[in-house]
Amino acid sequence: MNKKTFAWVLVIILLVLLGITLLALSRARRSSGSEGTAPTTAPTAIQAPTSTPVPPAPTNPPAPTNPPADENAAIINIIWQWTQLTDQGTVIAVRNPANYTLIFRADETFTGMADCNQISGTYSTKNGFSVNVKTTTNAYCGESSMDQHYLKTLSNVVAGGPDGAGGLVLQTGGGAQSMQFRNGGTAP
Repeated sequence: MNKKTFAWVLVIILLVLLGITLLALSRARRSSGSEGTAPTTAPTAIQAPTSTPVPPAPTNPPAPTNPPADENAAIINIIWQWTQLTDQGTVIAVRNPANYTLIFRADETFTGMADCNQISGTYSTKNGFSVNVKTTTNAYCGESSMDQHYLKTLSNVVAGGPDGAGGLVLQTGGGAQSMQFRNGGTAP
């Protein structure tokens, strides 16, 4: 095949490809109704969807919102008693909530109890919720005490605030652990 014949074969192939592309585009436009002409085939009935799509449920409960500084009054000067821990979906009830307390003060300090030990430190509601235990007595509270678990979980808190039902919720990163507190009355 000489160069001239080869060039004509390429031109014909390109024209055929261009024609096929234009034909496909024309059919696509006609089926979408953008040309304004009736389709050449009989219209088909449009069927209603059989179900409405439902978005998937969240895997973790939403983290409690962190109150702005002027709303910290909702957590200040209250004896918060630890009632339960939700750990990776497992709920653990606290046997003696009055032995595990937190009292937040307006100056961003707190005091409380970790079973037979007194605790104190600082907290912050800026950029999340954090608890920094600075001092604690170091008495042995017994085999059934949850004091060490309580202190460890408190040190990992990153979010928290009022739960909307009169309680307080503190959560660790990703909501892996959630500490629920009840209002035990006004602090002295």
